[in-house]
Amino acid sequence: MVSNSLGQTDSKESVLSISELPIPLVNVAPVTGKVDPNTKLVLRSSITGDNSTLVSWGSADIDLLAAGRLDSPTDVTVLRGVDMSCTLIVNPGALSPGVTYVFQLRARFDAMGKYGESSSLGEVSVTTNSPPSGGVFSVFPLKGEALNTTFALSTHSWADDPEDYPLMYSFKSYQLEPSRAIVLRADPK
Repeated sequence: MVSNSLGQTDSKESVLSISELPIPLVNVAPVTGKVDPNTKLVLRSSITGDNSTLVSWGSADIDLLAAGRLDSPTDVTVLRGVDMSCTLIVNPGALSPGVTYVFQLRARFDAMGKYGESSSLGEVSVTTNSPPSGGVFSVFPLKGEALNTTFALSTHSWADDPEDYPLMYSFKSYQLEPSRAIVLRADPK
């Protein structure tokens, strides 16, 4: 009820009905340790709900819809009463080294009508590994004659995050195709 200085009054009545609204259950599997940005990243989850559910992967850290980044859809519909997995597959090279990405999986019931939206959010953080840095690689002599000159390869002073130790190395040689590289020397560890 309201009134003003002239003595006028007015009132308004509203009835609010509150009902229990079910929400979809989202379970996103955690990722432990660092991941290699040059390999495929597979994020797994499961969705459980009593209604038809719209499921969507997203990230504020990377545009998942950019060409070539994914090997799976970002949006899926889960049918009523079906428990379903929703996997996001990120292609090799889509993530940058040394970065932490947060991926979110949002599940919302479809066609909730007058009850509004009912949604859940699952989230997983993924940290990519970065290569060692600061080291020196040298070759002596710098020029030579194939099959007649002996070359000495050496390396030292590389640094990385402590959890990435011990560092492993190998020296490889190839002529035209890196996929046909020959190992000259591998880390003896």
